[in-house]
Amino acid sequence: MSSAGERRLVAPQLRSERQRSADAALTRCSERVETMSETLGKMEERLLILESPSSHVSIVERMSETLGKIEERLMRLENSSFRASSAEEINETFGKMQDRLLILESAVTADPTLGSRAITAEHQPQSPEPEARMMPGSSGALDQADAPSQMAAAEREADSSPLEGEGGDTATPAEASAHCGTSSAEDGPAKVGDGRAAGVCAGTAEQRPQSAEPGARLVLGPADAMDQADAPLQMAPAELGAPSSPAAAEASAEVSAPGVMSSAQDTDVKVGAGASEEWEPLVLCDVTYEHRLGDSIWDAGLLLFSGCLTIGDSLILMILFVLQLFTQIVFLGITWFVFTEKLFDDDALKKLDIWRMNIGHNVKYHDKLTFTSLSQRVCDPDKYVSEMSSSLSSLVDDISTFLGTGTSELFNGPAMVQVACLVWSLTVIGEVLGIWDLHRATWALPGGGTRFLRKRDDGAAVRLSGLGRGRRTWFYVVISSRMAVAISLWIMGIKFLCYYTISVSDILLNAVALELVLHVDEAAYVLAPPRVKSLFANLEPLSSPPRCLIRRCGTTRADFRQVTLVALMISGIAYFSFVLKGELLAPVQRANHALCGGKLDFVYSLDQFYLVYVAETNPYNITEEMYANYGHVQALREAMRPELVPTATYNGIEFPMHMSFSFMGNSLVEVERRNAFDAAESSQGVQDLVGYKCSDSLWFNDGLRRFVNWSRTNWGIQHNMSSCSDALPYCSAWPLIKAACPETCGCASPVAATFATHPSNGCPGSCTASQQYTDALKATACVEKDPAALRNEPIWQSWATMAQVMIMDAWKGYEAAVPCPSGNCTEAFLSQGCGFITTWKENPNNFFASDPCEGEWTGQYLRLRPMAPLCPVTCGCIGTNRTLEELLAVHCPGQCSVR
Repeated sequence: MSSAGERRLVAPQLRSERQRSADAALTRCSERVETMSETLGKMEERLLILESPSSHVSIVERMSETLGKIEERLMRLENSSFRASSAEEINETFGKMQDRLLILESAVTADPTLGSRAITAEHQPQSPEPEARMMPGSSGALDQADAPSQMAAAEREADSSPLEGEGGDTATPAEASAHCGTSSAEDGPAKVGDGRAAGVCAGTAEQRPQSAEPGARLVLGPADAMDQADAPLQMAPAELGAPSSPAAAEASAEVSAPGVMSSAQDTDVKVGAGASEEWEPLVLCDVTYEHRLGDSIWDAGLLLFSGCLTIGDSLILMILFVLQLFTQIVFLGITWFVFTEKLFDDDALKKLDIWRMNIGHNVKYHDKLTFTSLSQRVCDPDKYVSEMSSSLSSLVDDISTFLGTGTSELFNGPAMVQVACLVWSLTVIGEVLGIWDLHRATWALPGGGTRFLRKRDDGAAVRLSGLGRGRRTWFYVVISSRMAVAISLWIMGIKFLCYYTISVSDILLNAVALELVLHVDEAAYVLAPPRVKSLFANLEPLSSPPRCLIRRCGTTRADFRQVTLVALMISGIAYFSFVLKGELLAPVQRANHALCGGKLDFVYSLDQFYLVYVAETNPYNITEEMYANYGHVQALREAMRPELVPTATYNGIEFPMHMSFSFMGNSLVEVERRNAFDAAESSQGVQDLVGYKCSDSLWFNDGLRRFVNWSRTNWGIQHNMSSCSDALPYCSAWPLIKAACPETCGCASPVAATFATHPSNGCPGSCTASQQYTDALKATACVEKDPAALRNEPIWQSWATMAQVMIMDAWKGYEAAVPCPSGNCTEAFLSQGCGFITTWKENPNNFFASDPCEGEWTGQYLRLRPMAPLCPVTCGCIGTNRTLEELLAVHCPGQCSVR
């Protein structure tokens, strides 16, 4: 058989074998499509569960999309010619995708961010051309024609197209190689920044790009080119990654991404079988200085009546510009004329002294309930809450907080002022630096007219590329005004914070208010027209020339401006701590001394000759606990809540603890009059309230008895008293007992054990004028016993004991001048008998000597029982030619009368 015949016989067999091989390859491809689809679905679910970055999920989604397109292509090729070589190429593609999934899984496990770096770079091309070949996940060659060779044709077209930049310039093959990572002159020019460039670049990326393009993509290791013309599908190596071979899996990946600020060194990321990574140090030397115009009326005002704004927009901006400028100027004026005066100057301190002398210690403002002067209550507002409503109490509280009384010096008023001034200074410095950067950027803009450029690719970004002479002048007018306002606000703000108030809370609020005034331009920006806001939102930052550095480069270099500012800040803190702090504290300390310095617990009054009479507010040292146990506290509670009054009555009359005048028509007058009563009038008032003259009333007056029993603990009494007989032992010590039980306490007797029976000591004044007292005095014998006999008399012993207590209390503070030998009045009283009266009168230290015979021992300061009934001879009751009435008037016994 001829060779031609043999070929005719063998051809059907070969075609049949190729068909079977193609069918088997097609079946394997379909099975792999299903398997890969399931794998991708599980991978996507896993990434979602692990909350991986969206870039990871997007990679899997793009692979799924590519897989769907492969499946669709396979379905179209079922009834058409299909070569086994094409199936092998598709299987090879599947292998690459499987390897990429393994790398992604390992990367996610080791580092959640590595997967996205290992598969694709985040930065996409700035302006992909419409005819560029798209990567999986975007509409590209897989969505266009059904012919198996169309993608290869697109690649051949890409290989033959010129390489152009943004401006349409043709790039050299070397530039294409720099863009792709590796190339050669034979590959033909490619379009720089185009999506097709990444698709046609194949081979090993052995050379690092010198400058990363905006659309630079990640190139992973050596990749096999899939540029066959008959391949039904061509995957971009930059998208699908490294081949499935072990050598390819261990290849390193080189990244060149925009935004890295280094001219000599890039960051190398190596992705191996273990998905490990290594970082090299990044040295920052060159810094780009830019100034972005912010959301501020100051910045918006720079573009008034420019070509990019309408006249209406400019008019609105002008109104807002003038309004915010007016607001800041008004604040400066108010601060200058009102808020910068020192709170405690000499006049203010003088007024505080006058207040304390005229009011603080005046007896009119003495509080009988707390035994305090007004100055005491004002200077201790925490203890005396009733005075918190006064402005002086608030001032004292602020002074105490400012001086840090009871706290550390780190947490007082000057510390708050220092912090507020520091924060305010930093705020103003930030504003000033922004203004200065605007000046530098303005200086760097070229002249030749004001020009605004719009970016071609998106049409949104706007760039100010030049300034005309008039616009530049207006820029500097605004900059100068803004700088002057900022510096003036800083000066006024410092004075405002330091001198206007000493309230710590107000200092903090003032600092916040100052920042609000400084940034009122930002608040007014909300009223700016939408066109202005849109323009500034898309306006690119203005570039400014580099600043002076202490060292050009290296680890110790620093910005000269920042170093200067930090040095000034430290100097300001030191100045405040060592100089200004003392200046702030001195007037506040003087004010505190003027209000609350020295002795506070006294009151005074003036007579018609302006003589000053001074008394201590709490001579008996009544404590807060004693004050709480005084009966008046419970009496006031019963007055406020009548239901607290017990129902016990006497003859149908209820006796509340308080003395009531409600049944009297002039009750208000009587209550007010009682407020001015002295001790004598008060003791008599207890008798007058029940219509008595000198009689015991404790036994039936339930309210008075409860008042006494409520107050008894302050006098050391441990048991309740139900009648005056129970109160007898306490007659000498407690004036109220004598007022309630004058008969029992001997107030109506000329000779009794109680020595302090003068009305000022509690005995009603009506007792010595009563008939009972007169009859007892008439019946008293006109006999004076010698000292030895008197020493044994119980009454004389009681008088001697009480004389020591009462005399020492009257001479409190002058104990060394007490007119008793060695200050022992009791012994002098017992040893001298009635002769003690003569000793008392003749003592040179007794400047207030009166007549103890009539009960006047030291004028108005000490009044006790008259001594004449027991000492008629010493008191001159005998041998005088006086009538009985005259003798009784000076408390002499009636038996001494000779007529």
